[in-house]
Order: sequence, then structure tokens, then C-alpha cells
Amino acid sequence: MNIWLLGSLIFLARIIDVSVGTLRTISIIQGRTKVAFFLAFIETSVWLIVLSEVLPKVVAEPLLGVFYAFGFATGNVVGILVEKRLAMGYINFRVITTKFAKEITNSLRE
Repeated sequence: MNIWLLGSLIFLARIIDVSVGTLRTISIIQGRTKVAFFLAFIETSVWLIVLSEVLPKVVAEPLLGVFYAFGFATGNVVGILVEKRLAMGYINFRVITTKFAKEITNSLRE
């Protein structure tokens, strides 16, 4: 297989793997056991497939290691962007008050 095509596939797979890992971590923190379980299965499956392609060939083609590393780094950024879009990490809280409601509301919105 062409080294650039294989490298691109490794890069994209690492983005998926690391992005799913970011969502899995947030799910664990929030106590979403079932979601974390399935995300962990997907993350590990992709990681194993990618690693099995990279390890035997990285000595002969060091460029594959670069694709692997860039995929990991990009996956972190993509995972954060996906999480922001899904808003999984945001916490809602309620303030029940009989006084200063307008002031509290305005200060929270700022």
C-alpha cells in the first residue's frame, strides 16, 4: 500500500480513536457507565488495528510514526471540539432564592 495512503488512514483512525477517548473520559467522570463501556470498546478496537499496522512497519517507514503522532495530537483537538459541540462536560446548577434573583442572574450571564 502506498505510504501516503496508509499514513493518511493511520492519521484519521488516530483522530477517531483519541476523540472517542476524550468522550469516554468525560462519560466516566459523569458516571455514564454504559456509554463509557461502548466508547472504550470502540476506542480500544481502533487503537489495536492502527497499532498493528504501525508497529511492524515503523522501522522501515518512520513517516508512519509521524502520521501516528500527528493523528494523536489532532485527535485531542477534535475530541475537545466534539465535546464542546455535545456539551457533555457542562454542569447545570440551580439557585433557589427569594432575594437578589436579578443580580445573581445578571452576574452568571456575564
